[in-house]
Amino acid sequence: MDLGCGTSGLAFDILANHLTSGTVLAIDDANGAIVQMQAEKIQRQKSGSESTRQSASRATFLCADVTLLTGSFGVSMDKGTTDAMLCDAANGATRCKAMYAAVASTFGLRASAVAVVVSWRDPTDEGLDWLVDLVVGGLKEGSASESAASYTDETTGLHVVAVGCAWSWQLDIHSAESGTGGQNSPSVYIVRRSTRRVSQRCTAARAAAAKAGNDAETSLTVRQHVYER
Repeated sequence: MDLGCGTSGLAFDILANHLTSGTVLAIDDANGAIVQMQAEKIQRQKSGSESTRQSASRATFLCADVTLLTGSFGVSMDKGTTDAMLCDAANGATRCKAMYAAVASTFGLRASAVAVVVSWRDPTDEGLDWLVDLVVGGLKEGSASESAASYTDETTGLHVVAVGCAWSWQLDIHSAESGTGGQNSPSVYIVRRSTRRVSQRCTAARAAAAKAGNDAETSLTVRQHVYER
């Protein structure tokens, strides 16, 4: 999913790297932007190269509220929508958390799912509270029950729905050092939700810890990657 796509061609760019499979749903609540991108899709299907026509055919553009998502997806991509939402001091935080809860609901019981946030909010200058509370918090709130999860058995290749599983959360932050003259670039925050098997005893312990408000099993692992310009 491309959240708040506007008139960006990101959906086409993503699919250009997956020539034979994969789909992208690009969503925005601005009807004019969606109409423009639907026209762009038609143009690409009519006059583009074979690879351009193939990728365009697997992109869908939908005018919808990003807090009311449906469907089944494994990755969400946001390039500025979270930042724009948080400019609304009155309702932005609530809508942002609702958006990521909706994103998590489309992840279902997938063993692995990823939410990517491209933001101008600098992790050093502005901290991570906004991301942990609203993005990760929303994803956790919207995630399916941690008592079951689905995965593909590496030995048999069979799709399995397993009981006694828990979600593991990891955040990778990719940012660049300020350039000469104080030039900055956006940071990329990648939140990964994955499945790990736990024993029934551990599951019971987690439930007791969660009830006490100190569930260490759902803590977030954070890794930061800083690059030179």
